[in-house]
Amino acid sequence: MGLDISTAFDRIRWDFVISVLKKLDFPENWINLISQCISTVQYSVLINGRTTKVFRLCYGLTQGDPLSPILFSICIEALSTSLTLNMGNGNIKAVSIAKNSPPLSHLLFADDNFFFLHLNSKSLNSFSSILSDYYTDSG
Repeated sequence: MGLDISTAFDRIRWDFVISVLKKLDFPENWINLISQCISTVQYSVLINGRTTKVFRLCYGLTQGDPLSPILFSICIEALSTSLTLNMGNGNIKAVSIAKNSPPLSHLLFADDNFFFLHLNSKSLNSFSSILSDYYTDSG
């Protein structure tokens, strides 16, 4: 998978953004506004001093758009939720950092993700399945 953050921004599917917002119970009018913001952007390219015809993208979040990092963070919440649910139902065995600390399965930052799990076949198979599903669903 090995994508950097710019590639991840460029590949997020708009329907995935909208479905995550709905699952997180964002107001419908706000979801509609976000949908309009990400899907109606138009581009043209300057080549040899001439502007090309206007075109639209079919997916992706725009680099430099102030909403994009927030929307990307909201989308990564879907991955976090899936990991947490699988940890709760015993499919993933997380790691305790200290003697009496709660188990930790992941830390997700803007462009760095850290995963902590016991190396057993059940945890690894579940983890692989979660990442594969997220990769497919998000684009």
